Amino acid sequence: MKNNTLTTYEKEYYHNGIVQHDAAKTLGSLLPEASDNVLDVGCGSGRVSEFFYERMKPKKMIAIDKSSNMIEEAIALHKKTKIHYRTYNIENMNLNSNFDVIISNSSLQWFENINEALKNIQNHLSDNGRFYVQTSFKKDWCPAITNMINAFFHNIYPNLESHFEFPCRHLNNINEYKLLFESSNLFIEHSYIKEFVYYVNNDQFMKIFKSGAINAYSNQGNFKIKLPCDFYNDLINFSQNYYSHREVIKLTMPRIFFTLKKQKD
Repeated sequence: MKNNTLTTYEKEYYHNGIVQHDAAKTLGSLLPEASDNVLDVGCGSGRVSEFFYERMKPKKMIAIDKSSNMIEEAIALHKKTKIHYRTYNIENMNLNSNFDVIISNSSLQWFENINEALKNIQNHLSDNGRFYVQTSFKKDWCPAITNMINAFFHNIYPNLESHFEFPCRHLNNINEYKLLFESSNLFIEHSYIKEFVYYVNNDQFMKIFKSGAINAYSNQGNFKIKLPCDFYNDLINFSQNYYSHREVIKLTMPRIFFTLKKQKD
């Protein structure tokens, strides 16, 4: 995507990432009331990181994202922050520190090399620390959006669908996650599934779609062939019209929460 599109996406994510923010509140209820050293991985533009900071008031908190644009947005939006925002790729970061609390809110599904990322998180976790995760659950992660996308490819770009690879990791059951985590010596202490349901109008639907999912479905890096110049605009127009005949659109988004530790019981 072009830089101006990235900037638009980052602003949409900050203001309209409704499920990310609602799920963060649930994740926040699992966090300790106080902690010395906290790391937030995949912090985006910082809104949720600030929420976590206010909840725990840690002595030190670092929030990282691989997108320098996101980090610039976080710093610009939170000028009085006590969080240290940094641009790092989770797979190869080296912060020369261990953390009592590491948080991944709506970012685990985006890790490009999940095994390297989890091993690096495990290496940065203190012996008695905890890794708190909130991530998308089920491959059909939001039927209202996936049905629309399937119709978009079928009706507008039928030749592109076979060249698209969905970049997010959505596993279908807890055991799949258990095996994934344990391969990096991270063990489930607590898990919890919650379904977030929203009834929205078409304008609200578009705000939610543009706050995250559109990045997966319009990024050239997720296609094996070059996208047409009009692809992004065609996707926006199709999305705006797909549910325009409905007064209410039901969005169902299952999420899964984990508390993980280094030692197995």
